[in-house]
Amino acid sequence: MVALVEIISKEMIKPSSPTPDHLRELKLSCLDQVIGPFSYTNLIFFYQAPDAAAADDDDDDDDHENGYKSQVLKQSLSEILTVFYPLAGQVVVEGNSSINCNDNGVAFVEAKVLDGRQLSDMIEEPNFEELKHFLPTEHVVENNSNNNNIVLLLQVSFFDCGGIAVGVSFLHEVGDGKSMVEFMTATNVGEKFVTKRLILDGEKLTELKEAIVSAPGSQLKDPTRVEAASAFIWKHYIIDSAAKKRRQNVDQVEVVVENAFMAQHSVDARTRMNLPETNIFGNCFLISATEIVNHNDQQQQEMHHLAYLLRKAIKKIDGDYIKQVQLEGERYFTNLFQRLDPVLKGQVGLCSFTSWCRLPFYEVDYGWGKPIWFCTTPIPLKNLVVFISTPSGDGIEAWINMLEDDMKIIGK
Repeated sequence: MVALVEIISKEMIKPSSPTPDHLRELKLSCLDQVIGPFSYTNLIFFYQAPDAAAADDDDDDDDHENGYKSQVLKQSLSEILTVFYPLAGQVVVEGNSSINCNDNGVAFVEAKVLDGRQLSDMIEEPNFEELKHFLPTEHVVENNSNNNNIVLLLQVSFFDCGGIAVGVSFLHEVGDGKSMVEFMTATNVGEKFVTKRLILDGEKLTELKEAIVSAPGSQLKDPTRVEAASAFIWKHYIIDSAAKKRRQNVDQVEVVVENAFMAQHSVDARTRMNLPETNIFGNCFLISATEIVNHNDQQQQEMHHLAYLLRKAIKKIDGDYIKQVQLEGERYFTNLFQRLDPVLKGQVGLCSFTSWCRLPFYEVDYGWGKPIWFCTTPIPLKNLVVFISTPSGDGIEAWINMLEDDMKIIGK
């Protein structure tokens, strides 16, 4: 892969004041530990120049301005790390996993975009392989195995046009998407996966919701845009995936077994826990798994029914459910994995959804204004769909990760 950026500098940003001794160890919960090990979530924020039409051709002035912006960001990062001190620590995996809050620091990479590439090039026609160049893990973790326990890494990449890309890599063991955005606003092997960005604008989402409500026998009168988008993608996966199985298999028994499907949604548990404090940092989500859908039953694969199953599964995760999870501890995850065993054996097709639509990523402002576009990067997890709000706020970008052959289904 041809290099898209030139690395200017790498350094570790430490908290502006040392972490007290009594806060030096933070044990990870069983929910945190089931995520890993060393699973990074990646985000990229794109910012346009304050006056894109008046780009300065003086390279020396550009370098000076870029250096100033980096310095401001590093200083802000150092100060906020005194509050989010675990992010400056290191993950320890011996015995029960924990974070050594030793003020090791956050990896900070500064880079320059090469070959005159413009910010508009990345946004209008995003190349998912090229997006990886804007991630610090590509330049820190991948090249040095000793750095793979760093909790948080940032990379600031400067375009010649004055635009800026801020790439963030965040160990999922330490926090989920909501935790990540709170921090930002305060400051299968051998298989080829592909990623597709499906844009559902406000008009399309309204059309999908109306189709769900007006369908005969529909039990949903107020589907959300996420429910509508999830049901739409899940429905097409079920129909076309089953057709693909029929074409590939000659054994009728095998076809029947694999013509079963389910879906799961990541559910934010914060609003369901009735906690006195709203500022919770860490992994605070649970998985809602639907009932199994049989492709041979036409009624079960109707979009309104799939949307109903998704809501039914999510509604189960309430305060009482969470209390039960807390009481059961590891037994909860054992039961969850047992329920997913048919998926692992290839007997049931699974679509996994996670929604970041309500997270204020477009409010992340480092002093350059709000980002004009935000994205994640390809995640090598089969049939994972990540929902992100469009910049306008009324639509959804669905980032769909699938095997290459399966993506032809959704891509039609």
